[in-house]
Amino acid sequence: MQTSSSYNQYKDTMTKLLTVVKKLRLLEENLSNAASADNADELNRLVKDAQPLLLEFRGQDRVREKAEASLGIKGHSFREVLSSFTPEQQKELSPVFEELTRELKLYENAKDSADRIMQVRLKDVTDRISDMPLPERPIAFHDQLV
Repeated sequence: MQTSSSYNQYKDTMTKLLTVVKKLRLLEENLSNAASADNADELNRLVKDAQPLLLEFRGQDRVREKAEASLGIKGHSFREVLSSFTPEQQKELSPVFEELTRELKLYENAKDSADRIMQVRLKDVTDRISDMPLPERPIAFHDQLV
């Protein structure tokens, strides 16, 4: 049986992880919208905003791994993790796991959408560059005195 403090730490970590995943999903959706609107300034701002969120996600994920290791549930699926807790704890954690699963799927969809739009934008830029005439070569300078 798990200790109450270990369980509480794990539950808090999973709730924080859920919050970060929601923020990342919203950011990906905004990236997709900015790319669709060809808004370079907004894209730059969003890319800068993503860095601290990604670091926060990595940090929370490490805390999760440590909590799972201390609880003896490292590497287990959500279902297996839930079964290791009391029925009351399962009732508390189940909605967090369900929402985290949903948010991760939404994040993946938003990221895929943003990636596709960015690829289209990149192709547009590549096509524009390839259609540009090549600059004339400058005439080489030859010193007549040498």
